[in-house]
Amino acid sequence: MKTEQQNLIDKATIRYIGETVRKLWGSQMVKHYRLFLGGVPFSWYCGLGWTKKPTKADILGALGQDWQAYDDCGGDLDSFLCEFGYNENNETLKAGKQTFVLIERNISQLENLGFCLDDLKPYIQD
Repeated sequence: MKTEQQNLIDKATIRYIGETVRKLWGSQMVKHYRLFLGGVPFSWYCGLGWTKKPTKADILGALGQDWQAYDDCGGDLDSFLCEFGYNENNETLKAGKQTFVLIERNISQLENLGFCLDDLKPYIQD
């Protein structure tokens, strides 16, 4: 029997939003997609060199990796900034804080849908 979370994944859709400038990525052009999971949008970005449409597994894996990184840092902003090199200068510090807040928001939205990190681990690729 499928879990409620698996049913949400099965019904999820992906929409291509378009090319945009991603300031958190050094103002480079990126492709923007959204995964709609239980009606909640989760943004996903990739470089212009990405040639295929992302799958649900690609996006769920990225969300899972972010969640795992957050947990590995104990949900602590300073640990997160240090671990991922966001403390080098004011520009990277700002980007790191914004990234941390986005990850926290995604985790909160996923938890509101009944997900836990273990639900996303099968989608994480090394």
